[in-house]
Amino acid sequence: MPNQLVTFSALGIIPESITDADIPNLPSNASQNDPNADLETRARSYLDLNCGYCHRPGTGNRAVFDARINTPLYLSNLFTDELTKVWAYPESM
Repeated sequence: MPNQLVTFSALGIIPESITDADIPNLPSNASQNDPNADLETRARSYLDLNCGYCHRPGTGNRAVFDARINTPLYLSNLFTDELTKVWAYPESM
């Protein structure tokens, strides 16, 4: 099965030129079932893939944390009391 990024590049869907030789050098996320990945990497990978597209700076939403895996954990705001302030509960604001 061809790599999706290589195919998208060949079709011009993405502007970068990506070949099969480039794939091992590109950033990737760990599978939740990867026994070789540590717990933090698996958890951060999950958050990046499932939450990072909204929970990051510049989205205009009420996200107070940055779930992207490339954000250093200490800058992500994942461990602040701001996470407990939910818009559905005005008393928490």
